[in-house]
Amino acid sequence: MDYGFERRKHRRMNLLLSVEGRRREDGWEVFERATTSDISLGGVSLKTSGFQGVRVDDVISVSVSVPRQLADKFPFSRIAGKARVVRVEEPPPPQKDEVSAERGIALEFAPDMVFLARAI
Repeated sequence: MDYGFERRKHRRMNLLLSVEGRRREDGWEVFERATTSDISLGGVSLKTSGFQGVRVDDVISVSVSVPRQLADKFPFSRIAGKARVVRVEEPPPPQKDEVSAERGIALEFAPDMVFLARAI
């Protein structure tokens, strides 16, 4: 029986936000973009067609900006720093005449993540 208890330390919010990511791949710095499916002060879930080859425990530098119109839903205007990949969910193969689906990537924010609040 599910009583709706949350096991996570931080409450998740279903916000669609733009995320910029930077990582090293084959000696090159690769820049990627993704969209959040949910976010908390402890991490973020992404939906993306990018981040090819990302694996669990990879470290990615991320930057998440929260638009001013969502300021009442999330306490910070920008989050930046390193995050560790904790889960990668590959989409099922596309069927005939279907566009490839996006993969899901879950990131855990590093303890030294920078949370910038808006000046009021």
